Amino acid sequence: MIGYYVCGLAIAVALIRVIARRRLPNGPVTNYLIALLLTGGAASVFISPATISAMATSKLEPFPHFTYLIGSLLSISAAFCVTAMLSYGLNADEVAYRRTRRYAILLALCSAAMVSLLLSLRPEPAEDFLATYGSDGRVVAYQIIYIGFIALAACEFIVFITAYLRDRAPRRLVKVGLQLEIGGGICATIWCLWTLAHSLAGAFGGITSIKWDAVSEVISAVCLSLMALGAACAWTMWTTPLRSLADKLWEFHMCRVLRPLWLRLSIVGTQWALPIPGLGLVRRVVEIRDFQYRLRGYVHPDVQAWARARAELEGLSQEDADALVEAVAIQSAVDAFEAGHFYGAYLVDTPSGVTIDSDDENLLMADARSLARVDEMIRTSPIVRQLCAQVASARD
Repeated sequence: MIGYYVCGLAIAVALIRVIARRRLPNGPVTNYLIALLLTGGAASVFISPATISAMATSKLEPFPHFTYLIGSLLSISAAFCVTAMLSYGLNADEVAYRRTRRYAILLALCSAAMVSLLLSLRPEPAEDFLATYGSDGRVVAYQIIYIGFIALAACEFIVFITAYLRDRAPRRLVKVGLQLEIGGGICATIWCLWTLAHSLAGAFGGITSIKWDAVSEVISAVCLSLMALGAACAWTMWTTPLRSLADKLWEFHMCRVLRPLWLRLSIVGTQWALPIPGLGLVRRVVEIRDFQYRLRGYVHPDVQAWARARAELEGLSQEDADALVEAVAIQSAVDAFEAGHFYGAYLVDTPSGVTIDSDDENLLMADARSLARVDEMIRTSPIVRQLCAQVASARD
């Protein structure tokens, strides 16, 4: 019965996308996405053991195992939609058209071969098709074509999306959606391996006590669920109010995360805080950067070089090294301010005069996360405490 719930989820997401087409960008990617959800949802129903058993006993099938054949054809059609969606999403239209046409021809050939192989077998009704006919060479060929097409699409999907995430910096909601899509691709690969094992067990008389179909149904259900949820995020399926709510919740969370750092730096005087109300996270980040700028004269001339050398000695990553340098500069400047020790206004390697547009979400996200990492370094890193003690000793 899991397949029926997954089908409902896929159809619901597809309907949301259809309704949203008037407000959101439309094109081949959208069309293939909707086709993927519909074919994948239908496939989850047709390959469900409950459906196969019910159709076999109802004698409604035009020939035995017709339902299994339709489920297989729908599954490779969903895999084709994945490759087509990737082609148009990551390539120019001309390149995408050529790639999609090649896959369409391959899909047609595979479908024709699968239908021919199953019809030539002239099978009798059976509860477990692979257990009954798995040793026949035509069934082995059928399964190789079926599994091979889906495995090819799944592997290409994982490689392309992983490369995209590595080379680009998408919005966080899109990134989460693509990570869910990768999870769906991994599940599809696992499903291929499991189905291959089932085929080999049928061909060579393997373990019969394993509930092959039930496990396969669970794996395919997880796969399509991840794909549907990932599509909901990555392809901006949800309506504007829901996405706006998600953005507001994230901003509220980051404001709370950055509050300790804001309080630590506000010792320079809140008279420099922004006089305008609202703006949420934008206000918080700009005020922190402004406080840093006000404290630049209290940063020891050599502290950043010391921090950079210590980061290299500890083998820190570039991101952690930058956070360490900024954390030491901030905390040592706060200590110097409290001690009344002014080194002089000179150029330091800290952000100054930062202007953040509230519409530039990527910049705001990056800066907020960077400051959160700096605050974590100040609170938890023994290296920061050691270097600040070194600065205090040099000052005294």
